Amino acid sequence: MSDPEDGPPGDSAGAPEDKGPAVRSELPLYREPWVRFAISFALIVSVFEAVYHGIALETQVFHRFLELLASASALLLTPFYESVGTLSTRISTNRFVVTVDYGCDGIQVCTLLTAAILAFPARWRDKLAGIVLGNLWLQMWNVVRISSLVVIGGIRSTFFEPTHVYIWPTILVALCLATWIAWARWTTPDDAPQPATV
Repeated sequence: MSDPEDGPPGDSAGAPEDKGPAVRSELPLYREPWVRFAISFALIVSVFEAVYHGIALETQVFHRFLELLASASALLLTPFYESVGTLSTRISTNRFVVTVDYGCDGIQVCTLLTAAILAFPARWRDKLAGIVLGNLWLQMWNVVRISSLVVIGGIRSTFFEPTHVYIWPTILVALCLATWIAWARWTTPDDAPQPATV
């Protein structure tokens, strides 16, 4: 005979109540990881842009950097032309002349990558590696861009402007995004918690 206090048959008294799938507690908006990333990214980019436009453009170091880009681009072009010359930031061949100037430096796309890496939660060692290698990777493509513009201008000058203004900037931004995604995937362990699916 059962005790009346035991409840009706089938009643699982004392068993934990099934409350259904666990629901993640809501965080305040300012503590959401994606919000913190977006705010940090925006602040870092703003600081970098202020330094770039307010200080860097007027320095001798920036001019030397442009000269280095011109020299590297001329070196890349040397096997394809009888004569390739540089004068300060100017690259000249027997078919076309290009001046490496403000906006041709690739620094702004490197700024986007650097800011995204700094804003992402990762170890500082991994951030430093991503910034150094990622910026070198993007600047390598910037040298390819400058060299290709010399070639395009020599072959068909009407293609120079759209390639310079639209096509290559889009390619560099896409490369920047792909580089950051690859770095973020590399720094995220495989056993990191995955979002629950319902």
